[in-house]
Amino acid sequence: MMTNQLEEKIKDVFNTISDKSWFSNDIEDDNFQLLALKNYFGDIAGKKILDIGCARGRFAKQMLKDGAIVTGIDLSDHLIDDAKKNVPEATFFCGSATDLPFSNESFDIVYSVETFEHVPNTEKAISEACRVLKKGGKIIIIDKNYFGLNPNLLIPTPIDKLYKELTNQWMYKRKFEFREKYFIKSSLDKYLQKYCSLKETIYLPGFRPGQKLHKLAKKYPRLVKVKIWLTNTTYKVFPIISHYIIWRWIK
Repeated sequence: MMTNQLEEKIKDVFNTISDKSWFSNDIEDDNFQLLALKNYFGDIAGKKILDIGCARGRFAKQMLKDGAIVTGIDLSDHLIDDAKKNVPEATFFCGSATDLPFSNESFDIVYSVETFEHVPNTEKAISEACRVLKKGGKIIIIDKNYFGLNPNLLIPTPIDKLYKELTNQWMYKRKFEFREKYFIKSSLDKYLQKYCSLKETIYLPGFRPGQKLHKLAKKYPRLVKVKIWLTNTTYKVFPIISHYIIWRWIK
């Protein structure tokens, strides 16, 4: 199947699930993914930033607080409609990460959080992200680690994912033409090094509690607190099994 046709099918999936609660309007100031972005970017006042896979604009909203000029793009037109309502000060486009509708070197910063796992053509998406990034600009990608442990269950992530796919509990059903990707460090390094220069790829400590854990916390707050501590400690001691990898590059 051609990439464009497959992306249209993926778009339909996201439009179908766009009302799910995991696409939130806001993100906590101390969220570990948000802090990873801000710590790398430094002062972003007046900087032009592109959010690839912006969903409802939760990260974009935070970037605006620090004075950035934010543009977001997402494959789902339903999510883009929500983003425009949620963050009217930003600019949003419906489109593909593999065909960004922007001129060369348009942005000072490009970031993407848990989006490349849903893109069929990884190299094309990276080449596009680097194309629209200015010389000397920063790019950061956060995505799931193939060797990671599921943060809620502390079992290998691929096993948990495979089980849910086979039992149709995943967003992509068992017979769907595409499978969500998980990465190892070199998965994106080999593409990024074709378009960027300086690099740093690290395992990202911490995790974001899911809906089930939030519900459990209402009944057993101490138990959940211990659970979060145990997971974060495990990731810090054994970073290779962290749930996320972060790729930080300069063009």
